[in-house]
Amino acid sequence: CSSDLSTSINNLVGNIPHTLGRLKQLTLLRIGINQLSGTVPHSIFNLSSLTSLDMCYNHLKGYLPSDLFITLPNLQVLSVDMNQFTGSIPTSLSNASNLQSLYLDGNSLTGKVPGLWKLKAINEFHIYNNSLGTRAPGDLNFLCSLTNASYLQTLVISTNEFGGSLPDCISNLSSELTGFWLNENYISGSIPPAIDDLVNLKLLSASDNKLSGKVPSFQKLNALIEFSIANNSLGMSGPGDLDFLCSLTNATDLEVIDIGSNNLGGSLPECSSNLTSKLLIIWMADNHISGSIPDGIPNFVAYLSMAKNNIDGRIPQSLCNATQLDTLDLGDNHLEGTIPDCLIELSQTVGVFNLRGNNLVGTIPNKFRKGCRLHTLNLNRNFLQGQIPTSLANCKNLTVLDLGNNQLNGIFPCELKTLSHLQVLILKSNKFSGHMECPGIDSIWPLLQILDLASNQFTGEIIARFILKWKLMMTGTKELQRAPNLLEYSSHVKNVSMSYDDAVILTFKNNDFEVQKVLKIFTTIDLSNNAFHGEIPRGLGNLNALIFLNLSHNSLSGNIPSSFGNLSQLESLDLSSNALSGHIPPELANLNFLEWLNLSFNRLVGPIPTSTQLQSFDPSSYKGNPGLYGPPLTGVPANVPALKPSTSADEPQWSSKSEVEWMLQGAGVGFPVGLTIFVGPLLYIKRWRRWYCRHLGRLIMKVMGREDQSRGRRRGRRQVQQQRHTA
Repeated sequence: CSSDLSTSINNLVGNIPHTLGRLKQLTLLRIGINQLSGTVPHSIFNLSSLTSLDMCYNHLKGYLPSDLFITLPNLQVLSVDMNQFTGSIPTSLSNASNLQSLYLDGNSLTGKVPGLWKLKAINEFHIYNNSLGTRAPGDLNFLCSLTNASYLQTLVISTNEFGGSLPDCISNLSSELTGFWLNENYISGSIPPAIDDLVNLKLLSASDNKLSGKVPSFQKLNALIEFSIANNSLGMSGPGDLDFLCSLTNATDLEVIDIGSNNLGGSLPECSSNLTSKLLIIWMADNHISGSIPDGIPNFVAYLSMAKNNIDGRIPQSLCNATQLDTLDLGDNHLEGTIPDCLIELSQTVGVFNLRGNNLVGTIPNKFRKGCRLHTLNLNRNFLQGQIPTSLANCKNLTVLDLGNNQLNGIFPCELKTLSHLQVLILKSNKFSGHMECPGIDSIWPLLQILDLASNQFTGEIIARFILKWKLMMTGTKELQRAPNLLEYSSHVKNVSMSYDDAVILTFKNNDFEVQKVLKIFTTIDLSNNAFHGEIPRGLGNLNALIFLNLSHNSLSGNIPSSFGNLSQLESLDLSSNALSGHIPPELANLNFLEWLNLSFNRLVGPIPTSTQLQSFDPSSYKGNPGLYGPPLTGVPANVPALKPSTSADEPQWSSKSEVEWMLQGAGVGFPVGLTIFVGPLLYIKRWRRWYCRHLGRLIMKVMGREDQSRGRRRGRRQVQQQRHTA
């Protein structure tokens, strides 16, 4: 009888047969990476001869027996990761003296980790992505019990609920330790200087915690490859906060420095120019770093982010020596001067240029070469002048082009007609003029989902034939179904995966919002504050995936198209300050998701259509239309026929009331009745309440854009970790 049973990666389904418990001589059982479900038969945990039990990547649930390591005394490898186990870690783990590899990650385990004093043979300890810990002091005391584990090489406790501070005893952890992940917890206090005694450490990730204080020196960590302490509260926002970088110059194999989203201040020390040329990722964004960018940026850096700091001075020419540069994010600083020509020439290798929110002047260099691989070009909120460079048409993969809030001029950018991947075009608040058309061209930018031309000098009519080719603004289209869920840029350098989440600033409800995660379902057209005239094309009603539409402050005339009633996903509609006439089409009452409506200062007449939706808006949404009446407006226009008194005692009383008076009185009754009909089901029918909350949450997520930036960073780090785990 074989002592080895291996059925991994076989698409097995169903429950684990309890008859496996009869194989008393079994030493190795591998049933991982299948579709097995249910609980594990208790008989499996009585196979006392087992040395290796692998049940990873299934759908198994239930508790792990508290005496598991007593009934399986010879166990050397336990892999139950990526399942649905609950409860606490078996207390018998304290007795697992033969255990070498433990993988409990990716479950729903809770409680404290027991003492591990007898785990002297352990070399792989993985408990990440559970709910272990209590967010309280003492959660990490078990680390001291691992100081007996002289063979320990990998210690992964990230993505749990561990609180308290790091104990000084970690200096006594195994000298063989090469990987220590404790990110995404609630660990507080400072980073203990004792961590510098882990001299063979290659990967240290303490990001996404509550660490604070000064970052200590790491003079002995010469083997470091990845160093990540991002998204904490480290530093004092002043001089000297970055001195620890000098100690990292000893790490000659260092590839990743991730210190973003802290309180680190002061300028970059001169020693930072001596960091190893092997650096691939430098992430210092969202701190309080001041001064200029040093000339000695490593030539092989692929990802450089120093955004959202207080950096000033010019963009150094030395950046042009970074021939492997893939992502450059220097946005939201105080950089000045012009954009170096040589930097734009790097667009053959660079995927992202983000220089938004600086004080850059001059023109955009016309140096985009053939073979340009740019995905994102964001120069918003600078003082750039001139025209859009024609060579930008060489960037066939360009997806996001944000040139808003500058002093650029020229006409509608028809020279970019070949950019078939373009999804975001923002030219707002510049000096562009002319008609929004490209003569002889019927289709342009078929994947466009965000168009913002607001606050320019565009004239002429709104051309429908372009707009009707933008398939991402129409539900049910193949283009919408195939588009990625999130607008982002991903790349791979060596064995490191990197991602950059595109963020844009858009105007909704008269306020600017930063949309930090642009979903494929986020669609908007903003043509406001221009000089467009003529009628609104009825074809706009075909854009039934459109979320926001702003045509305000133009010279548009004619009626509001009744086809707007087909804009079933619309959440914001602003047609104010035009010369629109006629009645408000009753079809607008069909827009169930509409949260913002502004029809003010037009020439609309007649009664406001009666609906729960249209009567819920503030009266200011309709003001400035002298011929408009009905709730929520009060009063009756002078040109509406006055009430005529009854001349016959036998005439029914209702005939003496004008249409307007009956409508006003009807609204007094209809509003509370309608409110009851709308709110009642939300209060008493659970399914309706869930539907309402789900769609309300969807609106808040998209409009407010409050997705935490650290999630994108964590995803990038997880990809790095997974690559390194499998390397």
